[in-house]
Amino acid sequence: LFEEEEVTAKSPENEHPKKAFGWAARDASGLLLPFHFSRRATGEKDVTLKVLYCGICHSDLHYIKNDWGNHDFAANYPAVPGHEVVGEVIEVGSNVQNFTVGDKVG
Repeated sequence: LFEEEEVTAKSPENEHPKKAFGWAARDASGLLLPFHFSRRATGEKDVTLKVLYCGICHSDLHYIKNDWGNHDFAANYPAVPGHEVVGEVIEVGSNVQNFTVGDKVG
């Protein structure tokens, strides 16, 4: 016999050590609301950036409204749209060679 451990999922705000903020759709209405979440620590091959500008494309709009819900791209809420970003590097991992803190990236 063995005992089952109770598994409790951490909230998006507390799952990882770095605090973050974005605008998220929480359902298929497409309405974007303020959303606090967390990010994992910067790894040895990672570049962390502060997002200064972010574009939302037509595909993002389809995603947050779950227009492709019965296919491979079903929305997972909360969903923070936007993948076309411009920002500034604020941290680099120990094995990163081509970026330094302060670089502008996109």
